Amino acid sequence: MRGTDTNRIESFFARAERSYDGIHHRFSVKYLDWYMAMVAWKEDTRYMGLRWQLADVLRTVTHRTPSDHLCGYFQGATERIED
Repeated sequence: MRGTDTNRIESFFARAERSYDGIHHRFSVKYLDWYMAMVAWKEDTRYMGLRWQLADVLRTVTHRTPSDHLCGYFQGATERIED
């Protein structure tokens, strides 16, 4: 198990900042935990191969129930998500 030290925390926040500047251009407070979960997953799996990452995503997607937040997203589900 990996420990937590200053370098790992700074690396996480640097990756979050790069994600903000380069990919998303802004973070909605409503979805901030989803953005940070994605950044954390990328930080945890950055040294693993693409095959392992793809297998991890597929395993996670196929073993989960549908999200209450994403079901009906285009039909107004965003109003049900609390800020």
